[in-house]
Formats: sequence, C-alpha cells, structure tokens
Amino acid sequence: MTEVEYQTFFKSYRSLYATQQTALLFVGKNGSDLWLNDLLKERLQKFAISEPRTFIQQFFREQEEQLFRDLFRARLERVTVITHYQIRSIYCRLLITALNYGKNQFAGYQIEVQEMQEKSALPANDHLVFPFRNPNPLLRLSLNGDLQFANPAAQSIFCDEQNALLPEISTQLKSSLTFSNDQLTNVIIRIHAKEHVFIATLSKDQEGISVFTNDITESYREEQLRAQNQGNLEKLINDSDAAVVMLDAEHRIVFFNNKANVKSEKFLGHTLQNGNTLPAFLDAHFQDKLERAIRTVYKRSKNFKFEIEWIDEQGESIWFRFRLSPLTDEKGQAKSVYLAIQNITQKRKVELELHQTRNFYKTILNNLPADIAVFDLDHNYLFINPIAVKNDEIRNWMIGKNDYDYFKMKGLDFEIADQRRAIFNEVLQTRKTKDLIDQHTTPDGSTSYVLRRFYPYAEDDELKLVIGYGIDITPIKEAEKDTITALDKERELNQLKSHFVSLASHEFRTPLATIQSSMDILNLYLNQSNELSPEMQKRFEVHHKRIEQEILWMTEIMNNILILGKMDAGKMAFRPEMCDLSELIHDLLEERHSISMGEERTDLGIIGRPYPLNIDPRLIQHVMSNLVSNAVKYSKGKGNTSVVLEYKNEQLLIRVKDQGIGIPADEIPFLFSSFFRASNTLNIQGTGLGLTIIKQIVEMHAGTVRVISELGIGTEFIIELPRSFSKED
Repeated sequence: MTEVEYQTFFKSYRSLYATQQTALLFVGKNGSDLWLNDLLKERLQKFAISEPRTFIQQFFREQEEQLFRDLFRARLERVTVITHYQIRSIYCRLLITALNYGKNQFAGYQIEVQEMQEKSALPANDHLVFPFRNPNPLLRLSLNGDLQFANPAAQSIFCDEQNALLPEISTQLKSSLTFSNDQLTNVIIRIHAKEHVFIATLSKDQEGISVFTNDITESYREEQLRAQNQGNLEKLINDSDAAVVMLDAEHRIVFFNNKANVKSEKFLGHTLQNGNTLPAFLDAHFQDKLERAIRTVYKRSKNFKFEIEWIDEQGESIWFRFRLSPLTDEKGQAKSVYLAIQNITQKRKVELELHQTRNFYKTILNNLPADIAVFDLDHNYLFINPIAVKNDEIRNWMIGKNDYDYFKMKGLDFEIADQRRAIFNEVLQTRKTKDLIDQHTTPDGSTSYVLRRFYPYAEDDELKLVIGYGIDITPIKEAEKDTITALDKERELNQLKSHFVSLASHEFRTPLATIQSSMDILNLYLNQSNELSPEMQKRFEVHHKRIEQEILWMTEIMNNILILGKMDAGKMAFRPEMCDLSELIHDLLEERHSISMGEERTDLGIIGRPYPLNIDPRLIQHVMSNLVSNAVKYSKGKGNTSVVLEYKNEQLLIRVKDQGIGIPADEIPFLFSSFFRASNTLNIQGTGLGLTIIKQIVEMHAGTVRVISELGIGTEFIIELPRSFSKED
C-alpha cells in the first residue's frame, strides 16, 4: 500500500466516521496516526478528560502488552476482538477490528469504545451494575482470589447452582494470581470451562481483581486442528517413500524430510542442512536441469516434473523422478518450492520387464492357432491377432471399431454381428464367460464352424475389458456327426443283440425243457419195466444223469445270458424291500447242504447285531448262490468254505472265502469282464458270466465288490452294501 493510497483511505475514513453515532478510535498502520471521532471525544470529556488524545496515548503506553496482543490477533485471525479494559478510573468494552484497503492491503485498526463507566460511579458493594449487559463472562475477585461478583454470562458457565465458582475454575484462577503486593498490572491466562476455552485478563487494583474473559473456543479448536494437521502433515511427509525438500524464495532449504537425509540414502549423495542452498552436484547436466526447473516453477507458479538417470559411486544406474510444485501467496505468486524426489529405479526395471513381457505375450497371441481379439466395454476392438484378420491394413483399420463397422465394410449381413453383440452384452451383465458358434457356408457349398468365446476380464472387481477368441471346430463338428452316426448304428446293433439274446434264450429253453421231459418219461418207463438187464439199467442211469447235468448247465448258461442281456438293455427288474439278509443267506446255505446230501458244507459267521437292509432279495440270492457255488466248485477236497456277515454302523460287509485253487495275480483285474475265465479254471465247467452279473447287481444296490486271492491258497470275495439305500442312489 503506497503512502498516497494510505492518505486517501485515512481521509475518507475520517470523513465517513467523524459524526458517526458510535464512539470510534482509529490507529494508523504505522502507529503514528491516532484519530478520535466526535462522539468519543464527547464521552471522554464527560469524565473530565480535557485532552482525549493525550489520554488515549497514555492508555496505549500503560496497556501496551495486552493491547498489542489484541491488535495482533484481530489482524492475524481477521476477526473482531471483543475485550475489556480499565483506563485509569474508567471501565470500558472495546471492539478491535483490522481494516484493509483494496485487496488485503492493511491500513490500520478501528477500535469501538462501548459501556464506558467511571469506577467511582459504580456501587461500592459487591454487586456491580456495569457488567450485566456484557455478553462475555466477567468476574470480580478479592485479592485472595475469592469470588465477589459474577455477571449472568459468568454465572452460567463458571459457577454452580449456588453461584459459587466451580472448583476447576477456582483452581485455574488462583494458580494465576502471581501479583506482587505493590504490582498493579494485567495477567492474561487461558481458562477451560465446560468444553469452552476463554482468554481471561486478570486486572489488579487496590481493592481486588477484575477478570475480563473472551470466548475463543472456535479459534482455539481451529488452532488445535491446525496444529494437529501440521503434525499429521509432517508425519505423512516423513513417512513418504519420496525425499521431500522445501526451498524459500532465495532457494534456501527450509525443510526436508527424513527420507532426504537418512544415512543410507542421502539426497543424491549429499547431506542437507536448513538455511543452506541445495548442494552442487558433480553432474553439470543434472545441475543445470534442476536449477532451470526451480526457476521455471518460481516464474510461472506451475508444477514441473522430469526424470533423470544418476550414476552412483559404484557405477550403478539409478533413476529419479523430480516433481516441483509451487506454494503461492494470496496473489498467486510462488513464495516457496516443494520438491518431491522419488527413486523409480525399480519402477523402471518393472516397466522394462513389463514391456518385454507384453512383447512376449503379443508374440504368443499372434502365433496361436486361434483368432484372438480384445474389446473395450463398448465392444470396440483394442487388439486383433493376425489369425483373426490376416490383412495388416484391415487389422490396423479395425482398432477402435466394432463388428458392425467391419461387416459394413465387407458388405456382409448384420445377423452374425447382432448375435455377437447380444452375447457381448450378456457377458457385461453377468460377468460370466459365454460361447457362440458361428456357422458359415463357403463358396464351394461346404459348412464351416467357429467356436467363439467371450471372457470378461476384471481387476479388483472392476470390469476392464472383454477377451474374445475363436477356434475352427469344423473337424470336430464333422467328427461329431460321424460319432452320432456310429452311435446310432451301435444302438441298432445293441437292440438286435438284445433281441437275439432274448429270442435265443427262449428258443433254447423250449427244446431243453422237451429233452428234460422226455428223459424223465423214459426214466419212468424203464424203471417200471424189466426189459433191460441190470447192467444196461446201470449204464442208462449213468447217461441219464449226464444228460440231466448238461441240461442244467445249458439252462444256467441261458439264464445268465438272459440276465446279462436285460441288464445291458436296462430292463432288469429291480424291486428292493426291507429284509433280513442273515436269514436269507442262512436259508440258502441250508438248502444247498440238504441238496448235496451233506457233502457240501459252508460255515456262516455273523459279527455285530444284524439289522434289516433295503435289497432285492431275488437278486441278492442270485449273487450269494453264485459266489458260494464258485467257492465250493473251486475248492473241492481242500476244506470248507465260509460266509461272514460283518454288520457295521453305516455298512454291511459280506465275505465269501474258500481255500481253493486261487486266481493268478495278473488276471484279477479282468475277473469281472464278460466271458473271462482264469487260466487255471479252463478244465472246470463255467461260463465267465457269473462275476459280471454279480458286479452289476451289487452296483445296483450302491455297493462294491472286490476280490483278494493268492494262487494255491484260496480266494475271498468282499461285498460292501450301504445300510441306508434308496432306489434313486
């Protein structure tokens, strides 16, 4: 602010406020100009003050310390400071305001004088009349610090219900009474009361102490917040992984964080010190570049950044990124510069590796035997490999365009483009992979198929892009057609086989039954006649028994073939019911023992408490009959066979064990295949179908069957059936 501008302002102010109905005092910016308006002069003259200006000057000298604080606060915080003073024998209330001319050009102070009362005019008792209208808390204390008076504002916040000082307030005030006996002066303290903060001026006279307070809670909290923010800012800067340096207008260092000067990582090999300029660097190019960057930021008040390579003492290449930012004043001019220096060597290495990796994957994508494309979220192409579009010019043209642009350029129908767009939109909505098969008719009339898959790519649950790729599946489709044709033929053959098995079984049964019937009639006739000699009768019985055994054998073969055929055709009747398996097996073994006239004996053992099982008794009886029959057949003359039922909590184990010829170890894996017979059983009658049927029946009951055998020692078949079983299992 120039002197001419100031004098113009001072003249205008005096003219405006000379006759104002408010008692005003103006103090110029240089402290020499002191002006009182007419109303203030009149009020002072009423107190027998003939020289108001001299009186005010004397007041300034006496109250210089407190007044300086109030003036400074009014200017710094840009608020009106409300305070109270005793000017000799006069009590008054002052409103202090800092005045500006134009844009933030300080001109001086305006002091409004309110509630002027002479001390002698106040009541001599403890109940002062003057402060009742004052909105600020006012107290009058004895010289010992005991409360004599509190105005309403003070009573509401400093006193209890009996109008006695709150203990914490009394303690704060008495701890500040440091006056000497002959000292008449002011003490300024800070009082905390009921979440409020006050600036209190303790003014001592001959009779006691007056306490004038001003609520600074808001400014105090702002001050605390600024201090906290300042501390947080310094901590944040010190915790930063970047080296931070601040320069003033003279390019001197005024601040640097820990990172800029730690022992292990000095600022580009130099030690910093506040008040000094930046060190001189050996690299002249870097020195020149940094100085020009700093000058540019000061001149233009704009951010500036650059990266530079630094060679350390070991000759290693280190990369730094410099960011320079201006800190400006109210006019927008840079008053200091903030440097943030970050070691980006690792980042550079990662970028180089990323570039190499990108090229690596690009090479892979370009050479994969599939057309690959990457889309943005608007279905525009970001990348296309040469398999998708072989023409380089068209492939480059398509970047940033979509399928509709391509189909329009090619003069093709939009039907396929519509299908792709619909699938693409579905991928965006569901974030799930979707497939589409493109079908094309080639000029030669053949059909080609391409499987297209759209895959959504997301990072941190945010969808970034969509990857699409296509594979020519024409050979697969053709093979699929051939497979379907072959399956149809196989299905037809299976139906023919099933029909033949069923027909053959029935057709064979009829003549076998006829032969059996004829043999029974012939046997009956010969037994009733005496036409044959005893020798011929004996021969006849031998041949009759042989024919009967062969009939039984053929019947068993036909039954097994018929059962297997029904199973293959899925027509096997399965009727599970709850029954006692231990009783069923006991009856079966008793029946076999009776039929064999006591020659065949199979021991039955039961472990645990029997419980009913949901099984088809007819099928399970077939399984047990077959296993026991095999055990007896392959262990004749080598000891008894055994059946053990082991009831567990969740399953039943059935063990059928013999001490027979055993099974070669290398042939066990094929034991349940149709028509397979072990190499050491070829001279023993059998079809190779029994175990196949057993396995399928057990699996129908959700069970398993396995075999343990040792050649020449014996064989054990183990069936596991679940305790809880439903037909759906």
